[in-house]
Amino acid sequence: MSRPVLYVAVTNHGFGHVTRTAAVVAEIQRRCPEILPIMVTTAPRWLLDSYLEGEFLHRPRAFDVGVVQPDSLTMDLPATLAKLKEIRDRASSIIASEVSFIRQNRVGAGAGRYSPR
Repeated sequence: MSRPVLYVAVTNHGFGHVTRTAAVVAEIQRRCPEILPIMVTTAPRWLLDSYLEGEFLHRPRAFDVGVVQPDSLTMDLPATLAKLKEIRDRASSIIASEVSFIRQNRVGAGAGRYSPR
């Protein structure tokens, strides 16, 4: 049987979302080392490396914008709106690209037949 793949898309509004999610994925890897996680996020690779000891793929993609902030206290609403419009304008292309990637990497294939140790 081929190796099970776990597709994990995480927003990157600061590092909180991705670090908490990476901690959960690290536990999944610990319990089921056969699983290959694909971390889909614009968070930097070094951050993921600091949480995930096992093998994983990093796919830098943005599916939402959150709030554009030049620093931790200032919101740039015009830039946020522009980024949101850019993502919405490309939505069909983004979705098609991810569907293709998921199919090519057989994400979820055989998921019902897999049982961890």
